[in-house]
This record gives sequence, C-alpha cells and structure tokens, in this order.
Amino acid sequence: MSRVGLDDFQGGLLAARELIAAGHRRLALVAPGVDRPGVIHQRCLGFRAAVAEAGLDRDSLELIDCEPFFDASRELGTSLAERPDRATGIFATADIIAIGLLKGLVEAGVRVPEEASIVGFDDLPEARYVTPRSPRSDRTSPPRRRRRSTRCSNSSTAGSDPPRCVSP
Repeated sequence: MSRVGLDDFQGGLLAARELIAAGHRRLALVAPGVDRPGVIHQRCLGFRAAVAEAGLDRDSLELIDCEPFFDASRELGTSLAERPDRATGIFATADIIAIGLLKGLVEAGVRVPEEASIVGFDDLPEARYVTPRSPRSDRTSPPRRRRRSTRCSNSSTAGSDPPRCVSP
C-alpha cells in the first residue's frame, strides 16, 4: 500500500521563512496543543527552526494555544488586536484557525495584510472564499496531490516496499 503525506516540519519551516522574508520580526504560531506529539508539533518544530535560522531570539516568537474552531480563533484574533505588542506575522497551523484569526483581527480594526500577515496550513476549500487570501505553506493543490498519489501507487510493485511520497 502506498502512502502520501505532507512534510509538516517543512511546512512550518516554509511558513516562518515566508513571514520573515516579508519583514516580520514579532511572530506567533497559533495551534492546538503545540507540545503534543504529532503533525502540529512537527509544524511547530519547523517554524522554530526557521526562526533560529534567521537569527531571531526566542522572544520574537509567541506560541499560542487555540482550538481548531472558527469561533475560538475569531475570539483570539479580537484579543490579539487589542495588544500593542501583538505579533505581526502569524502562522496558523490550520486554515480554519487562520480564517477565524483574520475575521477577528479585521473586525477589531487591524488592516490585513498591511499591519499583520497570516499564513494558514491545510488548503481547506473554504479558504478560497476569504479575502485577503492567506498564503499557504501547503502549496500542493488537491488535484496535484491526487496525481502524485496515483503516481506513487502506480510505482509500487508486488513484493516491494511501498514508496513514501511526501509534499510539499
């Protein structure tokens, strides 16, 4: 059986690099349970690696726990907007969190992307309805993932180890 997956560490790394390249020096990673093992933790490790690679100190990154629901992240966006020292570059480890953050920030008067940037992850179909669009660290579209999945499953032969295909 073939397996297609995402490289979550690389996704976190790309998200941080994008925000840092845009000039952000106060960063936030918003995720449910960043210290629990699994994909979210891998995204966090990748993000932290890029922050260290850029030579930013630990104080430049804030880890914020948020459940992966629109209402929770919208409320968080509203409360972040009230902070004078808020992060200007935000990585939401799920698109639904990014969408809620965007809504809360904008409703509270923060101009996005002029005053804050948000990078989402997961490529939820709902993300295409949001303005402004969040750059995604998962840059592989669903049709492209399906094609890659087909190529991976077709390249496996009986008795051989299945190929492991990873995006991005």
